[in-house]
Amino acid sequence: MSSRILVDEIYGKTANTSALTIDSSGRVSTPARPAFHAFPTNGVTTLSTGINTLVCGSTNFNQGSHYNTSTGKFTVPISGMYQFGVSLSLRPSSTTSNYNSAEIVVADSPTSAENGRYVGGWNAKESSSSSVYKYTFQAPFVYLTAGATVIMGYEAQAALDITGGNSGRYSYFYGYWVG
Repeated sequence: MSSRILVDEIYGKTANTSALTIDSSGRVSTPARPAFHAFPTNGVTTLSTGINTLVCGSTNFNQGSHYNTSTGKFTVPISGMYQFGVSLSLRPSSTTSNYNSAEIVVADSPTSAENGRYVGGWNAKESSSSSVYKYTFQAPFVYLTAGATVIMGYEAQAALDITGGNSGRYSYFYGYWVG
């Protein structure tokens, strides 16, 4: 004897919002899944040297409103596995820039072992010209506890210009809950 459950949509227990939808081809969507894509509002920003935070003041989407465009922080709403990505389109402000990185920084976690820098996209000096653009990218999977915050970070030896604006096509910060 076989059993079948036929469902097109599942709603949340307390809210009248769709938690899961299955279309006629069997594709599953989860419209309440925390996710965001943010980018620097300004076209070009001069970044400071050292280890810093970059606040992305605009979003293409912010499902669940867990990313704050004023502080640049994503607050983890539910414990689980997340993927974050950060991409920077950079141009050294001078010929003295030897390295830079794009980073995901976890802070304020109730589980202190989760806090720290996820460094990626190290770029070494490739040219003596300050007109050469470089891209750095980082996209780790991280298990996080609800309440932790995640920010977009970077480290630079010398001042850098970042290409922002343009709906986040060049420099951006994204994240979503995997499960």
